[in-house]
Amino acid sequence: MTEILIKIDNDMAQDRPNSELLRFLAEFYDSRNLISTANRLGKGSATCFRLLAQAREIFEDPLFVKGGRAMMPTPKMDSLIGEIQSILMRIDRLPSPKVFSPKELTQDFRIGCIDNAVLRFIVPSLANLYAQAPNIRLSIISLHEHFQWALEKGNIDIVIYARPTSS
Repeated sequence: MTEILIKIDNDMAQDRPNSELLRFLAEFYDSRNLISTANRLGKGSATCFRLLAQAREIFEDPLFVKGGRAMMPTPKMDSLIGEIQSILMRIDRLPSPKVFSPKELTQDFRIGCIDNAVLRFIVPSLANLYAQAPNIRLSIISLHEHFQWALEKGNIDIVIYARPTSS
């Protein structure tokens, strides 16, 4: 019973075009050549043949037929292309996720550390750090015995600390 439901769900997913298929159809419509379309989309020709077969099944039409040296759109494809292009333009206008950029950071980072950590770790990395994130501010705070409390309360952001070795 579960296998049948999964099969039905997979079949239902195949009866609607996805953005990959729509991009393929728009590109193929413009180029009228399957190999050229594959190259422009960075796909293999086998993938494009599969996409064309899938589109033909979904739209229940050949969509493109041989016409001399080019593949010519059918009347059904001619009627679909405007909507396909409109959908693709709307997809392209969707906001994309914001990419993290250290150059845009303007935060103040409070680093708690012992004296030799400043010289050993922080000073040697300052040039690289400010090259990547020129607008950040660093505050170096001397560690005290309650540094864990300071971290929990947000009084310091980062700790550079080595546990004492037991003798």
